[in-house]
Amino acid sequence: MVLELPIAGPTSRILAYAVDAILMVSLTFAVFFLLLTIGSAVGWLGDLVSKAAEEFVSDPARPAPGRYGMLLMAVAIAAQLAIELFYFVFFETVWRGRSPGKRLLGLGVTRSDGLPVSFGASLVRNLLRAVDVLPTSYITGLVSMLVTPRTQRLGDLVGDTVVIRYDRPQVATPVLAAGDGDPHVVFPREQLARLGSDERQLLRQTLRRIETLPPEEAEALAARAARALAQRMGGEAPPPDGAAAHLRALHARIRRTRSAGP
Repeated sequence: MVLELPIAGPTSRILAYAVDAILMVSLTFAVFFLLLTIGSAVGWLGDLVSKAAEEFVSDPARPAPGRYGMLLMAVAIAAQLAIELFYFVFFETVWRGRSPGKRLLGLGVTRSDGLPVSFGASLVRNLLRAVDVLPTSYITGLVSMLVTPRTQRLGDLVGDTVVIRYDRPQVATPVLAAGDGDPHVVFPREQLARLGSDERQLLRQTLRRIETLPPEEAEALAARAARALAQRMGGEAPPPDGAAAHLRALHARIRRTRSAGP
C-alpha cells in the first residue's frame, strides 16, 4: 500500500457494517411502504403477501415455505441486495469511500495504491457482496479477511481496494525543499492539469513518509507512488532508484506553477 495507512481490522469493519445494516433496514422499510402507495405495486405485493400467508395458515407445520412464500422471500432478498448495492456505491462514491457506518467508526475505502476509490471499483467490490455473504452472515467475506495480509474480502481483492483507518492526523511535517529533485525532469502543463487535490496529497504524504523509512523501503514506496502518479498523468514512470528525485521535481514544478498563477 503506497501510503502505509493502517489497515482496518475485521472487528471495526463488522461494527461499521452493523451501523450501516440498521440504516439499510430503515431504508428497506421506507421503500416497502413507498411501493405500497403505488397502485400497481399494492396489488402485486398485496396479492403475494396474502397468498404466502394463506399457505402458512393452511399448513403451519410444513417444514419449508410454500411456493408463494419462497417467491416472497426471493423478492425480499433481491430488494435487500439492490438497496445494499445502491447504498454502499452511493456513499463510497460521494463520501470518498466512507459509508455512514465507516464514517462513524473512522474507516474508509481506498484503492490499493492510496488513491480514492472510483465508481467502478466501488461497484465491483459491492457486487461481490453476493458472494462474500455466502453461505450466511458474511462467512466467506470474514474468512477472506482473516487469511489475507490486508484484511480484504473477496470484493476488495477483485476491486483492488482496501479498508483503512483514518486515525487522528499528526501535525504534518514540512516537505523538504522540492528543488532538490532532478532539474532536468520536464512535466508538461497538460500532464500537471490531470493532478487533482487527491494526487497532490498523495505526493506530499509520500515525500514526508520516505524521509522516515530505511533506504530500501523508501525507494520501494517512492517507486509505487511515482507509478501511480505517472499513470494518472499519462507519462512514463521513472526507474525505482530515481523515483524520489522524480517526486521532488514534480512537487517543485507544481509549487512553481501554483505560485506563477494562470
